[in-house]
Amino acid sequence: MYRYRQCLPLIFFLCTVIGSNTVLAFFAPAATPQGIKTAATDQTAQGITLYQQGKNEEAIKALKDSAKRYDDLRAWHYLGLALEKIGKTTDARKAHEKAAKLGSNLLESQLGSVGDFQDTVRKLGVIRTELVLGGSSAQKYIDLNPNLSHSKREEWIARADELNSFGELGNNDPATQTFFQMSQVDVKPRILSKLEPPYTEEARRNKVSGTVILRVLFLANGRVVAYPIKTLPDGLTEESMRVARKIKFVPAMKGGKPVSVRAEVEYTFDIY
Repeated sequence: MYRYRQCLPLIFFLCTVIGSNTVLAFFAPAATPQGIKTAATDQTAQGITLYQQGKNEEAIKALKDSAKRYDDLRAWHYLGLALEKIGKTTDARKAHEKAAKLGSNLLESQLGSVGDFQDTVRKLGVIRTELVLGGSSAQKYIDLNPNLSHSKREEWIARADELNSFGELGNNDPATQTFFQMSQVDVKPRILSKLEPPYTEEARRNKVSGTVILRVLFLANGRVVAYPIKTLPDGLTEESMRVARKIKFVPAMKGGKPVSVRAEVEYTFDIY
């Protein structure tokens, strides 16, 4: 308050010289991050409502502005849906690509800042909506891109599965959030098939060797969620996570019911 009282004579003088709107805008408090977030939420919500009402052209205008101004994942996702509705397939594909990649970045930032497992689950719950929409956009990107190479298709299938799996993990359902140690179950999960990750050409060229260690969650519904504890460069961690998610298994049992368990899986890479 003291600072503004001292400035009042100067403010009144400047208002007469260069205009009141310009001066008051200069002295107004800057927008806070929370204020920006609220503006993004409101504008995106308006665009989503317009999309749900079938007003696709109006929705696109609102969502495009929100997506570009705030880089809002939800805005990019629904922008892709609205563009697809009016037949703009290429633009829709680009919007879904953006939404999915934002989802992957968000997931990576959350997993990189968590502590114990329960902290992981809690933080995934906060971003669950974004993860689910990102996973949906990843699948849309695949559907709208029939000319994807085999390797690119595999990459995007893995991204969709990753986002959906972690979204499921944060859904506040005790059935998917209750995990046991191997020693706590009556019957351990039985592995039916497990692939070995290939050596990437870049890693071979750089003579990278060592071990990738993953935290693997064998869910009661037969799905696998994996994230790295110890990494290796040149694509070896990504290859390890890709094959880990393809592990086929019979879920663990406790009290006659399938349950989810935590484990660590290691993949060792040696140069011979």
